Amino acid sequence: MCAAGLAVEVLTEWGVADRLDDIRLCVSELATNAVLHGAPAGRELCLRLVLDVAFVRVEVLDSGDGQPQVPAGTE
Repeated sequence: MCAAGLAVEVLTEWGVADRLDDIRLCVSELATNAVLHGAPAGRELCLRLVLDVAFVRVEVLDSGDGQPQVPAGTE
């Protein structure tokens, strides 16, 4: 199952229906970026969903060795 499909399944179990398409898109984009730019071939990524009263937090952690870089001039 893909990350977006897993997220939809979990959010549906939690009863979260509003913004489901937005969250699915977010998960899809973050997971795709992790696979393309962060997780070396044969390594994994981690998807974490956190449900709070006012929000759903989406976290994707790749297994690459690099560190995030903030582009100059955007601090």
